[in-house]
Amino acid sequence: MELEPGARKQEARIKKQESREERKEKSKSLDYQTRMQDKRIKNYSCIRGSKRKQESRNKRREKREERRDMYVKD
Repeated sequence: MELEPGARKQEARIKKQESREERKEKSKSLDYQTRMQDKRIKNYSCIRGSKRKQESRNKRREKREERRDMYVKD
């Protein structure tokens, strides 16, 4: 089963095109969209968590510095 010289490339091109269209269709599906949305929400909550941690760390640092200043009055 020998193909013409350009036939293999043509076949590959067609196959790529089909898979591209399949991915496009898949991305339109509701299940896929909700999964991506969940992923974004998860990432956002992670970012929010780290911000919250940073804020509490800063508060503790400020309180510590205030206590230090109370004792080390010049």
